[in-house]
Amino acid sequence: MLHLARWLVRHLNDPALIIWLAQPALRARLDVVRDRSHNIGYGVGEDMDALLAEHEGDD
Repeated sequence: MLHLARWLVRHLNDPALIIWLAQPALRARLDVVRDRSHNIGYGVGEDMDALLAEHEGDD
C-alpha cells in the first residue's frame, strides 16, 4: 500500500487521474485502502488521508 500512496503523490497533478479518481467505485476502493493503511504504520494512513482529502472536491 505504501507504493500506492507514492504513486498517487507522483501522479495527482495529472488531469486524467483526477477524472479517474472521481469514479465512485474507485473512490470506494481507495477509502477501504485508506482505512486499512492506518494499520501499516510509518504514516501511510495519514498520508492517504491527506492525499484523498486534497482532492475530495475534484469530482
